[in-house]
Order: sequence, then structure tokens, then C-alpha cells
Amino acid sequence: MPDEVLACVFPGPLGFRMEGEPPMVQSMEEDSVLHDFGVVVGMVVDTIEVEGGETHYELTTEQATELLQQYENADERILRFINSDVHDVTPTPTPQEEEEEEV
Repeated sequence: MPDEVLACVFPGPLGFRMEGEPPMVQSMEEDSVLHDFGVVVGMVVDTIEVEGGETHYELTTEQATELLQQYENADERILRFINSDVHDVTPTPTPQEEEEEEV
């Protein structure tokens, strides 16, 4: 299993199912675009970046599902998948950390 995968996906369904907290990939359809990026069953959805550059952290399965459905037709979505045996889930930045990143 890869340590980390960034998947920049285009409009349409992604063809995978996730469960648990944090959301873990449980199954993938044969034609899922995520295969092209190297995503495998057992990886965790760490972050989701949607149109406008808004990144979502520490998602529940329900939140991740809702975001992916809400932005299904977006021109670009960036999902970060991690091997949770190697990486911890990325914490939500504090407002001070966000300001420091913008400088």
C-alpha cells in the first residue's frame, strides 16, 4: 500500500465506498478513476480540497460522502489518501497556522 496518494479528479462519480472514522476505502469499482492514481482498499481519506481551494480536514465518513456528492460535478477535486499505519490524519489548521501559510 502506498504511504500517500493525491488524486486530482474531474467531474463524475469516483466509484468507491468508504466506512469508519476516519473514512477508510472499503471497496472500489473495477472502473474507478482512483485506480489510476494508485489508491487501494484500506487507504484513509485524509483531506478533500474542493473548488475555490477550500480544504476539509478530519472528516467523518458522512462528511466526506456529502462533500463528494455536493461537488460531484466540480471541475476539480483533490483527495489525499493515506496509509494510516504510516501517517496520522492531518489536523485542521488553527486560524494562526492558516494566516502563516498565506504570508
